[in-house]
Amino acid sequence: MRHVAIIAALVACFVITVAERARAQESTGTKRRPVLSSDDVAAKDTPNAPPGATTELYINSDKGDLIGRGRTQLFADGQFTLQYWRNTPDKPGAVSNLSFSVDIPEGGWLHFQFSTDKMNLNLEPGFYDNAVRTGTNARGQPGMSIDGNGASCSASFGSFKILQADFSYKSGKLVANSFAAEFEQHCRGRAASLRGHIYYNYVPTKGPA
Repeated sequence: MRHVAIIAALVACFVITVAERARAQESTGTKRRPVLSSDDVAAKDTPNAPPGATTELYINSDKGDLIGRGRTQLFADGQFTLQYWRNTPDKPGAVSNLSFSVDIPEGGWLHFQFSTDKMNLNLEPGFYDNAVRTGTNARGQPGMSIDGNGASCSASFGSFKILQADFSYKSGKLVANSFAAEFEQHCRGRAASLRGHIYYNYVPTKGPA
């Protein structure tokens, strides 16, 4: 019993000492700073926009379109926030699935998905016709989904054109240096369409003189 009492006393002294040191650190303003991993730091990195780059979102929706609701909207850089991620893990150097989540200052949001995974291609400049909702596209077929504002297309068809796609990796995390795509989507077989473009750090290339 005496040994138990001694151990208990030592534990109590240790707890009191630790608490006193913590209070002393708080009083002197020397709190321990949180430690971030390299992945956490990389996730906060955003590429600098090159000179002449454009970041904007343009939406042109027909009356009867479920997503755009017949509106035409243009949002410039700084008027919306943009987040991106991959739908499925790709090997470093290969990106065939990409998602964009756009928060609009008016309170709405849009979610974009572009995929060339079933085509065994990377997301690279080119025109992709006969695109259907990502996840329902067959082998050899591109995938595209645009949802938002409280609505989603359970089935859709359309096309998209990638103008620019530049990706890199930092600590194993995907970084979109630049991405630009034009799109047209018809939701649930309707004639009404949602057209527009999404530019992120996009620098148009000059054609031949």
